Amino acid sequence: MSRTAPILAALLLAALCGVWQPFAPDLTDLAHANLSSGGPHLLGTDHLGRDVMSRLMAGAYNSAFVLVVAGGMNISVGIAAGLAAGLGPRILSTVIQQIAGFFIVMPSLVVALVITGVTGVTPLSVAFALGISGWAPYAMLVLHRSREIRARNFVAAAHALGAGRTAIAYRHVLPNLLPSVLTFLSNQFGHILLSYAALSFLGLGGTVSRADWGAMIYEYRVFLFERPELIAWPAAVLSLTCLLVNLVADRPSVRHQLRWNALERRKMT
Repeated sequence: MSRTAPILAALLLAALCGVWQPFAPDLTDLAHANLSSGGPHLLGTDHLGRDVMSRLMAGAYNSAFVLVVAGGMNISVGIAAGLAAGLGPRILSTVIQQIAGFFIVMPSLVVALVITGVTGVTPLSVAFALGISGWAPYAMLVLHRSREIRARNFVAAAHALGAGRTAIAYRHVLPNLLPSVLTFLSNQFGHILLSYAALSFLGLGGTVSRADWGAMIYEYRVFLFERPELIAWPAAVLSLTCLLVNLVADRPSVRHQLRWNALERRKMT
């Protein structure tokens, strides 16, 4: 719970950002263009008079949407393929491992570039592309963890009592490997966010004026020397979000390492 609570709180905050913004994120108002921070526009306005804070909030919602959909697809497809490879016939396991190996060797961002190059860049298309291209590591993790769990005594006892493969998978294997899969997913959140930002930065047929952090960095790059804060805000929000996500995901392992170091120092003394 200590690991998931901050992530769930951040996703809830992002959902609220999608429901309400101070101004419409795509509303142009040339009469109030290039306003500095302060007043009703806390972070100022851009060259088209759009409220920067509202656009950042809309970008947070889009990023959270991609995170949830892509992460859900990675887990669901990865668990299904991994369990089928670990508990199914040998030929099925071989086929799944070969397919998963191809997706692992091929960078997920390249596969997502091909898919979004055809469908265009929208939060839904990017989430689908990242979900399709990122399932393989989860499948291999589930495959090896399921084989380890199958070798334990309680699984052998369930098999001796007449439990079938499906019952063993859902009653014994899946509950024991799910924490490992969720831990791996939490460590991949930053990668998903950066991949979405990179795809929205490239555009690939989509409008570059969308309220996405990557698209904002691309659009505001021409004002780098005139108004550097325009590009600094989405870059800072993206970097800070990835940093916080990684810190939350790595917190248990960091705590374990600190305890291990303290134990080693105690042994030396």
